[in-house]
Amino acid sequence: MVFARLAPTARSKALSLLRTVQYTHPPTCPCHAHAHPFAASTALLLDATRSLATPLGPQKEYAFEMAASSIRFGPGSTREVGMDFANMKVKKVIVITDKTIERLAPILTAVSALESAGVKYEVFSDVMVEPKDHSVKKAIQFGRQAKGDAYLAIGGGSVMDTAKMVNLYNNFPEADFLDFVSGSARPSLLHALILT
Repeated sequence: MVFARLAPTARSKALSLLRTVQYTHPPTCPCHAHAHPFAASTALLLDATRSLATPLGPQKEYAFEMAASSIRFGPGSTREVGMDFANMKVKKVIVITDKTIERLAPILTAVSALESAGVKYEVFSDVMVEPKDHSVKKAIQFGRQAKGDAYLAIGGGSVMDTAKMVNLYNNFPEADFLDFVSGSARPSLLHALILT
């Protein structure tokens, strides 16, 4: 168990936090620990469906998991992208950026790192601020023609969003552009992507 590796002070703080979270739900909380007016009539049904779920009664052990993406920051971290892609056995990277960033040090550093690691790349620098459908479609088409196996977004939110869309539509080449829009004909596909 994770708590066994924590110092006694940290362990007691973590357990205290868990107890606080568990026992301070508001009465209107819809979780399984709170009774609802319909609970008596459906208790048997709930018991039958909860055979593999967390027990409703008091527990002696607590377990939780916190998963997060790896984030690397600090001086020199951009110079490591070439090594990272090489370690992942990436053959070709699609670098996505905008016209302003294209002339600045971060992209020059990243491209230099890719070259030193022997990773091929192509740069798409036509990302618009607050991208419109036509600019995203242009980026998607670029990604399809370039045939990279990884994407590197260098820039702000518009660049990162465009890179994610290029990745999405290149992984689902049969999808229509509006297939991933909320309320479209294929919401189940988008739901599946969110869950994975």
